[in-house]
Amino acid sequence: MTSSALAEPTVDAPELVAPLEELVTLWRRVDQLPSLPDATQVSGDVALRIAAAVAQVRAAADALLAPYAARVEELSQPGSVTRFARWKGFPSAAALLSSVTGLSVGEASKLVGLGQVLAQADAAVVDAAVAAPAVVEPAVTEPARECEREAVVEPPTLAALEPEATPAPSPLAAAIRAGWLGTEMATIIRRTLEDMCIDTTDTEHYLVDAARNLSITKLRRLCLETLAERDPEGHAAREARQHKARFLQFFEEPDGMVGVFGKLPPSHAAWLKGWVEAELQTETFAQRDLHPTAQRSGGQIAADVFVEMARHAVGCTSATTRPKSTIVIHASRESIESGVGFARCDGIEAPITMATVMGMAVDAEFRALLTDSYGVALNAGRTRRIASVPQREAAMNRDKGCAKCSRAISRCDAHHIIWWSRGGKTNYRNLVMLCVRCHHEIHDNGWGIDIVNNEVWFIPPASIDPQRRRQPGSSVRPAHRRHPGSQGAARHGRIR
Repeated sequence: MTSSALAEPTVDAPELVAPLEELVTLWRRVDQLPSLPDATQVSGDVALRIAAAVAQVRAAADALLAPYAARVEELSQPGSVTRFARWKGFPSAAALLSSVTGLSVGEASKLVGLGQVLAQADAAVVDAAVAAPAVVEPAVTEPARECEREAVVEPPTLAALEPEATPAPSPLAAAIRAGWLGTEMATIIRRTLEDMCIDTTDTEHYLVDAARNLSITKLRRLCLETLAERDPEGHAAREARQHKARFLQFFEEPDGMVGVFGKLPPSHAAWLKGWVEAELQTETFAQRDLHPTAQRSGGQIAADVFVEMARHAVGCTSATTRPKSTIVIHASRESIESGVGFARCDGIEAPITMATVMGMAVDAEFRALLTDSYGVALNAGRTRRIASVPQREAAMNRDKGCAKCSRAISRCDAHHIIWWSRGGKTNYRNLVMLCVRCHHEIHDNGWGIDIVNNEVWFIPPASIDPQRRRQPGSSVRPAHRRHPGSQGAARHGRIR
């Protein structure tokens, strides 16, 4: 690559220096503001009012910075000529911006997103202006004949006098430029709109207007609900992306302390959060009589719970024969019966699709809080869906491990072949042991399950085998190799 290929469009020095000098002068004036009172002498209400005003200035500064952050991102894309961030020695545009601005990488990424919103809004206005019909000047003709001059000429209508309608600016872009919508709130709305598969014009107006009177927490909850209610397809797609994006990683700090960082989709976080919070409540209550120096903080208790879980899992050699935890799901009767719609799980803000809820219910004490269309509780429980200890032991004895991949039985859950929500019974013939990975594969990819002569067989989806020929489960394979014709014809259950 030649040096000329790396050349970028530049701004003439006089045109660039003058605005930058004005910015520096403005920044220096902050310390010289004579009208602001001494922060150590004001009341709480006055401090809040001043903080709100300064925050608006900060938001306006972010709006000024965002387009340039987006430009750095644009020049750093793999398809660009310069790959600017790599050229400067940074893995991403956000990392490069972080080094220059002092912002965190996450904050820089949010500014890039805001800049892209502003750029798209400007481009939409330009495109609309180009597409607008040109004004046609009346043609110059010969002087009218005398009889034509006497004809009555109708005055132009009001509609004809009105100028051509100009496209309305993006409400989100306008709010960002005005400085009243902070970076965090703008990012929440932007990501909601980006995940929608439908036209977002009305939704954008609705969310931006609502943001004026909402906190960040309430706006995030509103955006989650709006996506689920207005665009179920977009919500399901987001849920699938979140499942694929889950991760957990460890890193070491200079002093040897080990950090833990990760992200979980709502359906996974519900298990973890519910379990940790239950242990936290129990341990906090148990140590109330201890001397303050012997008491653990909430964070310390949570850390100890994680370590204890790992120690138990490493040394565990016996299968679990009881439900692992209780998950309370809030759903309407119609959603549970049809399997379509959304539910909410205690402790988790994001709505969860019913398909995911059914997956979460496997081997949990699943209590569905049924509500009517107005949210009024109808009843609070279907715990009878949980397999009894003898039923689980019978299924474990038959399957010997995961019925699909033979993973250790201690890693398996009892799965209803015909779902409980669809009329399936909690009995031995309708239960099969599956590990977490295979359980998700069954639910997500459309595998079927048959039990024939007390043997578990799996039916692949048409995308894997167009003829959907049955495959033997892990405990059937040795016998099937010895007796190839033992598939049988009886079928006692199937998931379609």
